[in-house]
Formats: sequence, C-alpha cells, structure tokens
Amino acid sequence: MPDGNRVRDFALGVITEETADAERAIERFREHLTRHSRWLPGEKDIPLATWARDLTLERVMREEFHRLKGSSYAESKTVVKLRRDADAALDHYPAGREAIWDLAGLLPRLVIATINFDQLIEEGMSADHVLLASPDDFAKHRESVVDRLKGSEPRVPILKVHGSIEQPETIVADIETTEAGLPRPISDTLSSLIASSDYLTWVWVGCSMRDADIALWLHGLDGAKEIKEFWVDPLPPASVGRYADKRRRRDWAQHGLSLRDHQITETSDVFLPALARRAAALKAAR
Repeated sequence: MPDGNRVRDFALGVITEETADAERAIERFREHLTRHSRWLPGEKDIPLATWARDLTLERVMREEFHRLKGSSYAESKTVVKLRRDADAALDHYPAGREAIWDLAGLLPRLVIATINFDQLIEEGMSADHVLLASPDDFAKHRESVVDRLKGSEPRVPILKVHGSIEQPETIVADIETTEAGLPRPISDTLSSLIASSDYLTWVWVGCSMRDADIALWLHGLDGAKEIKEFWVDPLPPASVGRYADKRRRRDWAQHGLSLRDHQITETSDVFLPALARRAAALKAAR
C-alpha cells in the first residue's frame, strides 16, 4: 500500500490536475484554496514551508469531498484508487503481515488497532477476530475489547479507527472530521483500554503521528504512567520527533528516558516476525 504522502499527492492531482511535480501541485492547491475561499481559519497565515511540510491527506480530501456535493465518498477518485490499491495488496504476503496473523494466535491479550483503510490485517487471519469499523461497532463491542486485554475474550479485536475501505461510509479522511476529535464511542473504547491496564504497552508500526484526532486523544495520557509507546520504523519521520517533543518529553525525562529509548529502528517485516518467534518460544517454555 502507498504511504499517506503518496496518496495525498494523488489527491492533490485530482484537485489541481498537476501530477508530475508535487511542489507545483502544492502551489496550485494553495491557488485553489484562495480562488474558492476554502482556507481554514488561521491556515493562510502559517509559513509556507511549515504548511507544505504538514499538509496531510485529510486536508486535501476535505476539498475532494467538497467537490462531490453530497455524493457518496465511494465516488471520490482517491477513494476509488485506495480501493484498487487495497484489493491488489491482498495478493501480497510480506513477513510482517503473516507475523501479525501468528501473533493473533500467540498473544491472548493482543488488541490490534489501525488507522489504515485496507484489509491487510483481517483478510487471511485464521485466528477468531471481530472487526470494529464504525462508531456503532466500537460502542457495541467495547466490553469485549476490554475483556481481550484482560485475557478473557478469545476473539482478537481489530479496531479500524478511521474506517474500512469496503465500507466507504465509515471512512474518516477529511480534516474537519479529524480535527473534531475521535467520535465518542471510539475514544471511550480506547480510554477503556488505558483504564483497565496499569501501564499499557502500545506499539506504533510505521505511524507518522500526524492524525489530529488521534493526537487529541493521546494528549491527555501520561507517557510515564499510563501508556508505554514504541515506534517501529527504521527511519522515523520528523513528525514522530515533534510528537515526542510536544507530548512525551517531560513524562519520559522524569525517568531519564528519551525518544531513542522508545524507538525500534527495524522494518515491520523484521520486527514483527522476531516478536512472533519470541512469543512462540515463551509459550512453548510454559
């Protein structure tokens, strides 16, 4: 699957018809916002370099969805591309994907959450699982998610926080929605996980930490007492560093820790199989 910036650049091309030069596409996108009075409050005053650096898929999708004039998100050219890419990706079986399936059967307290729309986690998983893709799903299954963390729920919850590609009505991909924060049923479910654990280990795999709704939920958590985060990425983006500096530096400093202590500089195809092997060894030794 293409990463968020590559999908963003495709969406920029939909709006600007500039597909060859990403910098030029961003310039034309700004012209579009001015021409159609589509700037968000205070956005135009952000220095150009900062604005371009932080430009997300969600910001661009706000404009593409606006152009649909109330039609289904399924008709968005970017969503159509995402669906096509997601379908094609199902034919590939990288080591990290297969390791997630192994871990689902090895770790009785594992909860899987994703902000991706694709079906790479659930399609092909042999372990019994339950998929949560809409706020109603999160409300309905909140207790079973918490029970999983306690070790009493046999099904692996797969929390698709931003929806799923096969259910276009669940997709969260515009900035106005993300900046409003997570829907209450989703934030309540995630918060229930924190509340039911003394110190919850949370492993981010290839996550940019630029999603506004996730950041709002994380803001109130103590990184030294409530959530223990790790980032799996051989070359973490600068946005991870900004998140750590803004949200976690003080919490970690109390224990003499920094972002370096929370980084796993491996690809998911190296780290996840290694984790699965370790889990299998521990299970066999019991």
